[in-house]
Amino acid sequence: MSCTCQSVKGSTASLPARSLASSSSIAKPLVSLRAASLRYTGPTSVVAVGPVSGRQYRFSHTGATVQIDARDKAAITRIPHLRQV
Repeated sequence: MSCTCQSVKGSTASLPARSLASSSSIAKPLVSLRAASLRYTGPTSVVAVGPVSGRQYRFSHTGATVQIDARDKAAITRIPHLRQV
């Protein structure tokens, strides 16, 4: 099986398809590059909404650690009591 890709100029190139095993091993590092872990150190619970992803991140107690989308990291880390781990 192959993937046919089309460039802006209109020419096509045929790329060999990867097996399921090789594509899953490649995808795992990419996932880790797109996530960040944050720990909540405040006294109550807090829910933050990522401005880029739109996801809700719930920190239910002091010490709660949540994985967030790396695209939301710059905004979410501005919230008091959230620290990257």
